Amino acid sequence: MTLWAIDIRNSAPLKIRVENDDRESNSTLFIYTESMQTASDIFQDFVGLHLRVAELQSLAMFPKEMYRLNEDILEKIKQSNQLKTHFAANISESIQNLKVSVVKAEASLIIHDIENMRKNYAMVQQENGALIGEYVKRANNHQELVATLKELNNMIRLASSLRLGKASKRVVAEARDCIRSQSF
Repeated sequence: MTLWAIDIRNSAPLKIRVENDDRESNSTLFIYTESMQTASDIFQDFVGLHLRVAELQSLAMFPKEMYRLNEDILEKIKQSNQLKTHFAANISESIQNLKVSVVKAEASLIIHDIENMRKNYAMVQQENGALIGEYVKRANNHQELVATLKELNNMIRLASSLRLGKASKRVVAEARDCIRSQSF
């Protein structure tokens, strides 16, 4: 039996096919869609709720989603982590320069060298501006990283919802291990 439909999320074609194996009284469900979200929703509703299957491993292939995972999401995470290190180094350098300028300005004040005191406080103000700029860049990078990690978590959630029971939990555990060890 084959059912053709249109995915209302993206107006893409959706095909659901059930094949019965009369010799073993088994059935195989095929869901053809390019949307992981649609496939996982159908799988959870049909197999989990209606058939009340508690444990099921499935085979799922989403080449566009895997390409997006590898090329976009994981690459963004890698770049964000590199930028985080870069911003931390810049902030550390600005703080060090700020400390030196403050000490010089205070020393100039003590010896009544007003001209050098003004120069050094101008440097303090300049370094403070640079420090604020680096902080803003770091905060924006962090926001992008958080958004990208949410996308990654959503993909892991969708992949796990294409399975039931222990198989679902295993997908989440293996994905976390891959992230921890950075063996993508």
